[in-house]
Amino acid sequence: TDNNNSSNKNNINNTQKTHKVVKGDSLWAIAQKHYGKGSLYPKIKEANKSKYKSLAKNNIIYVNWELIIP
Repeated sequence: TDNNNSSNKNNINNTQKTHKVVKGDSLWAIAQKHYGKGSLYPKIKEANKSKYKSLAKNNIIYVNWELIIP
């Protein structure tokens, strides 16, 4: 049964949506792409500010960041 639990945890992690930041991206544009509404960008900011400390202070993102899309 332990093997099944490990497998389930891996499946959950693999289904988590992410977005790799490319030149020209903004939090608004990423939210628009994934949610259909740019004004929902704070959800992305909140999900990623512990990984990328600068997001706690501003909305600047950098190329090659791998953002979690909650």
